[in-house]
Amino acid sequence: MKEVGWNGWESFISKIISLGKPDPGTINLFRGQSCFKPLLPAIARLDPTVDTTDLERNMLGELRIRGGRFLEQDAIKDIDLLAIAQHHGMATRLLDWSTNALVATWFACIGNDNNANGHFYFYRTYQDSIFNPQLDLDPLSLTSTKIFRPNSNNPRVIAQHGWFSVHHYRPSINPNGTISGNFVGLESDMLHFLSIYHFEIPSDEKPKILENLNYLGVNFEYLFPDIDGLCKNINKNNGY
Repeated sequence: MKEVGWNGWESFISKIISLGKPDPGTINLFRGQSCFKPLLPAIARLDPTVDTTDLERNMLGELRIRGGRFLEQDAIKDIDLLAIAQHHGMATRLLDWSTNALVATWFACIGNDNNANGHFYFYRTYQDSIFNPQLDLDPLSLTSTKIFRPNSNNPRVIAQHGWFSVHHYRPSINPNGTISGNFVGLESDMLHFLSIYHFEIPSDEKPKILENLNYLGVNFEYLFPDIDGLCKNINKNNGY
């Protein structure tokens, strides 16, 4: 992962534009985090060394059985079900990204801790890393981390220009013959880390950046196009 120094809002935008210039065969993804932590999905954050594959299969199976009344189709693929589960707060091996840099910047600056720096990630991914549902039949058995574009059938996914990285559990054989392994954050993944750029946004600049983003139309109401987002945006605009 490559560190990029912070030199102010204008320099940040200019650098993103420079990094993101069209490059045939690549897709630019962005992620914002309110704290500095590995680029790992929720299912792997408690202990990346634990193989959660069987647990995840059971969780997806339970979601299929108990959540059938919420699903629009019976024969939904596992990868699409994972995206739905991720969107509604279930721990999965998916990590959220966006194709909109301003959206990611907003998520890097929003949060309860105004004294913490924000963290913005630029990720240039290549076509051979794109999840192919015709070849990658089982998202829980991938041998490398893939990038997945979900169906645009959810207002929040549409508003946030959402994509996901689908992480894999990497097994390894120990010298004594036992098998262990771990989930690897993208910032440490040999196939991906050189394509990731990290910007640390100073905490004292976050309010002004959020103000600029609100002026550009990126706010709670835009990113969460429902009454929850509207109410949160009214709060924000009135100092709450």
